[in-house]
Amino acid sequence: MNPVFPFSLKSIEAVIFDFDGTLYDFKGLPQKLILGKLTHLFKIKAERNARKTLKGIDFQNALSWEEAFAKELSKHSNWTESKALNWYKTFYCLYMVKILQKHFRMRESANEIIQILKNADVKRVIFSDYPMVEERLKAIGGNVNDFDLLVSSESFGALKPAPRPFLEIAAKLNISPENILVIGDRNDTDGLGAESAKMKFIQTESHKTKGDKTVISWVELKKEFEMEFLNSKVD
Repeated sequence: MNPVFPFSLKSIEAVIFDFDGTLYDFKGLPQKLILGKLTHLFKIKAERNARKTLKGIDFQNALSWEEAFAKELSKHSNWTESKALNWYKTFYCLYMVKILQKHFRMRESANEIIQILKNADVKRVIFSDYPMVEERLKAIGGNVNDFDLLVSSESFGALKPAPRPFLEIAAKLNISPENILVIGDRNDTDGLGAESAKMKFIQTESHKTKGDKTVISWVELKKEFEMEFLNSKVD
């Protein structure tokens, strides 16, 4: 068994995919966001700093999270809270979709794995910290119908690695957490959240971890899924 894939897939009934950095290679995304709108440079940096401050804090619901986010975004941008939140909702999220559509595409191996899972009747979920998951998935060429659930951390009121959103996803699927696998590119968010929720986790290779022997490449990951689901289906 692969040392970075230390468990069997036999009990897996659902797979939760992270979005940014997992379903597509996000190398260069921050730079493209900034270069595309240099006049928004400090606002974009403020948004990233605000999210870092709120990382993993559970606000229990979307409204409470939004209020806290608006306060942090205002603090980092020197805007009023209402103006900062309006910029985020009416400009930044839509702008991100446009940048994804222009420069990024879904990983071929990720799409192939999703099709294997779909044919094996294993539930598929996208769980992203950012909103507009459906629009961003379409922007990178993904098919919304390939997934059973598309959710954002913001809708739960808690960014990763807060465990409650992971557990609520399990409840929505009516699947026990230990029978769910989380696939993501970051151990400190996707991995820690999965571990706290008693789910299994695999860290996939990204441009930041390329060559790291503690993470699994997409080619290796695809082979693992093929061996379990395609071979077992033949048997």
